[in-house]
Amino acid sequence: IKSPKSQAYLFSNDIEPEPLCGIYTSQGLAAILGMLRDGRLTKHSMKFMLDHLDVCSIAVLDEQKKCFRNFNAHAELNGL
Repeated sequence: IKSPKSQAYLFSNDIEPEPLCGIYTSQGLAAILGMLRDGRLTKHSMKFMLDHLDVCSIAVLDEQKKCFRNFNAHAELNGL
């Protein structure tokens, strides 16, 4: 899946973006750097940054969702 205008390619999990596993083009990275230099990167949030890029989203299949689980505490690792 390639869109000539896309600046980032990433998975979406139940419509939520998965920015860590994304591919960011040089144009996308330049846009982010430009936002930083111009003081327009006003939030420290990947979702905020993605709102300012042309993103091509690829839906996560049900059998792939386990690969995108989020662990924020050691206790969440129990049962793996």
